[in-house]
This record gives sequence, C-alpha cells and structure tokens, in this order.
Amino acid sequence: MANPAPSDEIPRIDTMTDILTNVQIRTGHELFGKVVAGSALRFSQSIGSVDKFRELSSSVLCFATKADYRAENGWIDYAVPEDDESVIETVLDCVWRGADPNGLPVNVEVAWWEEVREPASDRPVKHWRLFGERREANPCQTVTLTWPAVRARIRHLSGIQCPGSQALGTEIRFFSDDDDELGRCPVAELLSAELVVEGRTYVMVDGLVCRVDSFYLAALDTELESHLSARRLLAYQPAELEAEYNRRVARATGMLLLDTCDIRPRGQTQIEPCDLLGLDGCLYHIKRKTCATGISHLANQALSSATMLLREQGSRDKLNDLIARSGWAPDDRRRVCAQLGDMAGPGQRFPVALAIIGEWEDPTIKSLSLLARLALRRAIRNLQDLSFPTELMLIDCRGG
Repeated sequence: MANPAPSDEIPRIDTMTDILTNVQIRTGHELFGKVVAGSALRFSQSIGSVDKFRELSSSVLCFATKADYRAENGWIDYAVPEDDESVIETVLDCVWRGADPNGLPVNVEVAWWEEVREPASDRPVKHWRLFGERREANPCQTVTLTWPAVRARIRHLSGIQCPGSQALGTEIRFFSDDDDELGRCPVAELLSAELVVEGRTYVMVDGLVCRVDSFYLAALDTELESHLSARRLLAYQPAELEAEYNRRVARATGMLLLDTCDIRPRGQTQIEPCDLLGLDGCLYHIKRKTCATGISHLANQALSSATMLLREQGSRDKLNDLIARSGWAPDDRRRVCAQLGDMAGPGQRFPVALAIIGEWEDPTIKSLSLLARLALRRAIRNLQDLSFPTELMLIDCRGG
C-alpha cells in the first residue's frame, strides 16, 4: 500500500484496504488450518524440511488450479479488485464527477485524519501542493486536506474536462514548514468512495477499485443493525463540536466526562478510557459523523480502551482514581469502582457504546460508508470476543 512518507510524519491510516479485503478463517484442513483471504490466499504453515516444502508446494499448486473454491467457500471473494479496465475507468470517472451513472451522488472521502499535521513529529507536514504547482505561483500554504479542495485545485491545474482516470492520477505532494518535500502519492490513493454501476457495488480505496458481493453487504448491514441500541443520548445540535456535545451530555445526565483523560500503561501512546462514563459503568465513545477514517478511529479507540482496562492493572487504577475524584455520590463511586475491580476476573465487563452524532436525518446503518461499517463491525466483533457488551448508536438532531 502506498505510504508517501514515514508514519511519524504523515499520520495516514493504512488499514482501510486490509479492512475491506482480508478475511481470516480456520478451515480444519490437515495442512492449512488457517487461511487469510484478500486479493490472494495466504496459508500459514511451518516448513521444517525440504520434504515438507515439497508437500506444501504441491498442495498449493492444486489449490491454484481449482475453479470451484468460490462455490464451496463463498466468504473468500466478497471483495476483489476489479480487472476490467473499462469498468475501472467508469468508476474513476464517477468518482471524479461525484455522481454514478444514474446521477445519484457519490460520497468521496479523503482517507486521512481531518488534521494532516502531526505536532509530535520532528518534521511535521505543514502544507501540500499538487504536482506541477510551483511555490512561486502558489505561495499560500494549504493545510486542510479535503476532497473538494483537492478537486478544485486539480480542475484549475488540468482543466474541467479532464477524464477521471487522468485527474485522479495527479500526484499530491506534502511539505514541511521550510518547504522540503516529505512525500508524495497519486490523489487516488488517498480517496475512498462507494457506488453502484449496473447493479454491482464498487468501492475505491488506496487506489484500488474493488467489486463487493451483494449478499455480503446484506449480511454486514444485518449484523450491525442487531447492535443498534434503543438507548438514546441527547439530541445533537447543528455544528456542535464533539467536546461541546460531551460536556452538555455530562451536565444533563450526570455522566463522568473523561474526554482527553489518559489511562495508558507506561511507555505507550495516550489512550482515553472513553468520552463519557455512565453511572452503570457504560463506556461511551462519541464521534461526530465524519469520514471512514474518523469512524475507524472511534472503533479503534473503543477497542484499545477496553483491552487496556481488561489486561492492565495500571489502566484500571488510573480509571479508578478518576472515578474516586469525581463529583458522583459516594455510593455510585463505590459501585462503579467495584465493577471495575471485577473486570480482571471472569466476571462482568463494562458495556461499551459507540455513538455517532451528526446532522443527518433518520440515520441508518446505510447512512455510513462501507469502510466505516466494516471498521465498526471489526471492532464490535473484537469487543465481543473480549466479552464486552457492545452497543451502536446513531444520533441525529432529534436524539436518535
């Protein structure tokens, strides 16, 4: 996957293609018990001798000639890279125009953080320019990285009638504050989009155009819908920032505001326990409706927090101190701290709620992009593997 600069300079999320295309399964096969499937099959097996290598090679060659594996194992090809160049060009043209062949809008996202700069880096990214743009002609240093801004610059540079495949192949370059180039990559590798062409769903991510199986999509949505919670937080207010929303909910409900608090073990990066802690011990993670990368961040934050609280006594101690210093009634503090102490054993876990807030009307699972849905499902499954009860909330300006 493309990575235009070292990870400490440009905080790009490089897991989107993995989320989309990788499936792991235990097959029960005598030789290849575990298979990872994406654009190819990868088998896990130890090789201890030349004879073993010959045996495994022969088995893999047999697999390579099989034509019926899809019928027997429908899970393998639920998302595969498209190889028809005409279809790829159609998808790229739709992404560039912002509309599918039926005129329906295509939501295009930049699969980066909303803030491209990384202050902790020795040489953080400060601005970007398209290939062909010169500093002398473009002295303004643009930091905000959004698809409308990039698209407008490409149009200005290449012309309105530029075909999608050419436009999306334009390179974008990233610079430090002293204008040293830190990295570059084609614009297409920064975008994610989902659209339907002739009845088939396609996803563009990391520069790849992949077709997605409709039965898989239906199963994905059904699974996520089963986690939608009837429990409601406060209604979202238009243009409200996450921090403002969290403070308002805390004041109105008595929940403990823990946004920006830290429970990390020594030597690790900051980990928030949650944004809001309920009197029932529920860990609420709140995210304003954003791109797939932002939703992925929400999912990863919830999983990281739950994992640390389950496995690290130091993290539980830090959260215990936060609860003990709160303004909750003594009985409430003792009860939630006792529940936290029980978490290390086989007993109960705190519930985890993933809440997505925003100015959307009657939100449903399909209101989220495919990549966002995949990131949420992966986090929910991992949380449930750790025995954490998990809820998903979609909250609009009416409260849900």
